[in-house]
Amino acid sequence: MKGSIKLFSVKGIEINVHFTFLLILIWGAYRWGVQAGAGVTGALFGVAVTLLLFACVTLHELAHSLIAMRYGVTVRAISLLPIGGLAQMEEMPAKPAQELKMALAGPLTNIAIAVLLILICLPLGIRSTMGVEELSQVLGTVSWRGLIAYLVSANLTLGLFNLVPAFPMDGGRVLRAFLAMRMDYARATAIAVRIGQGLAMLLGLWGFMGGGFTLIFIAIFVYLGAGQEGRMVEVKSVLEEMQVRQAMSHPVQTLAPQIR
Repeated sequence: MKGSIKLFSVKGIEINVHFTFLLILIWGAYRWGVQAGAGVTGALFGVAVTLLLFACVTLHELAHSLIAMRYGVTVRAISLLPIGGLAQMEEMPAKPAQELKMALAGPLTNIAIAVLLILICLPLGIRSTMGVEELSQVLGTVSWRGLIAYLVSANLTLGLFNLVPAFPMDGGRVLRAFLAMRMDYARATAIAVRIGQGLAMLLGLWGFMGGGFTLIFIAIFVYLGAGQEGRMVEVKSVLEEMQVRQAMSHPVQTLAPQIR
């Protein structure tokens, strides 16, 4: 991806960071430094929290990529952007069961990270479970409890949100994989796209009724992402059925011997 810098490689997969990633670091510094009123210490804390969160995002994408590579898929790179991570795969696994395993690997990795953090808290004497009101107070604090609470809640959110059965989330691929076990791939994709866009419309309506502009933005993102996935599979399906002679122009133009 243009504008990206290579950080390191894992199993031949380049881990790149886009220059716009700087924006999310600035947001982290502002969130904990200015909004929380913690000054320079809070700003550094915010940058550290953001970097740790994106380390979890990288593990999420690596889980997808390593499973895909097991089934012969070429993964060129993983790019880190302000909105998350993007694994650049040349294709999807050929069989529905393979796509199912690949799609589930990412969310399950985030859930596993959250569980691991909770278990780490036990011997350290840090209470990781708390009520909603207490959690809202702790999340904004510059402390070990605030760090653990943020990473646990963020990983659970990433894991569960990505299981929503709508493209471009992993749940959309999970749904398609289940459907593709019972019908052809194109039809399974079309059904998954309609379900995803339906959920996006409900989410957008909920956001509109409640004044939640973030929900409306997510709804638009999901609706457009689902549509794009549907179009890509539709084009691929048409091209697979097309023969070379159908794409050739007739009559075939040839060069005269004297100008060859």
